[in-house]
This record gives sequence, structure tokens and C-alpha cells, in this order.
Amino acid sequence: MPGSLHPRHKAIAEIEGHIARAEATRARYLREVEARSGERRAGVLLRMTEHHLEQLRRSREVLLSGDEGCQASFSNLR
Repeated sequence: MPGSLHPRHKAIAEIEGHIARAEATRARYLREVEARSGERRAGVLLRMTEHHLEQLRRSREVLLSGDEGCQASFSNLR
């Protein structure tokens, strides 16, 4: 299949898109927190978004490191 991406490359591209959207969401919630310093809801949403962003970045790192990253991830679980 000419022009088709390797599954790992496709997954990395998809995660990059998710990361970009999560970063935009994080920026929006950060502006809300700064504008309404006492509002709890915006702070909770910001923390949830930051946690999701961290997970996405870890997933990207595992995909970028290939099989080597998978071995390291599994060894950390033990």
C-alpha cells in the first residue's frame, strides 16, 4: 500500500492530534481559572485536563521509543 503509514506512525499522528486539542483545552481552562480565581469548577477541569495531557504524552513517548519503550513500561509494572 503506497503512501500508507505504519500503524505505529499512524498512532503517533493520532496522539499528536489529541495532544494539540488537549493543550488548547488546557489553555482555555487556565484562562478561566485566571479570570475567575475563586471558581472551583474551572480548577477541577484544568487539573483533569492536565492529567489527561500527561497520559497522552506518556503514550506518545512509548510509541516513539518502540519496542524498547514497551519493555521499560512492562518492567516498571512489576
